[in-house]
Amino acid sequence: MKPFYLLSVFLFVTGFVFGQKPVKIPRKFRGNYSGTQPEYMVQNANVTLKIPAVEMKLVLDKTTVTLCYTLTEDCFVSKQTIANIQKIKTPKKSLWIFEPKAPGATVAEHLTLDVKNKKITRQGLGTQPDTELVRVRKKQ
Repeated sequence: MKPFYLLSVFLFVTGFVFGQKPVKIPRKFRGNYSGTQPEYMVQNANVTLKIPAVEMKLVLDKTTVTLCYTLTEDCFVSKQTIANIQKIKTPKKSLWIFEPKAPGATVAEHLTLDVKNKKITRQGLGTQPDTELVRVRKKQ
């Protein structure tokens, strides 16, 4: 009987420790952000490919992030929960860094939110350039 109690306590404690609740994004930062990823070159073997510029759209919800290419509506990060946010405060800037991971991907997206300007910078993966996403205001 004693091993059963020890096992149940162990499972309860590990579930409590590893079960994180998603982080809630404040309402003033939620919404749609859009920007253009600049064109860039990729060299593979002896072939150089020119990747054209593409429009990107990011949607911040209460606890999730969706990141899409607007031309094809290909959402490579689709409604991924945000497990943690790093908050960096300096005298001139306040930044929030969060890294949602696309399903099946080995590398997480690196997104930096500039709190003052309400701009998000997506750090490019591999040879991709960084993309600045600006908040889209609702039309009145």
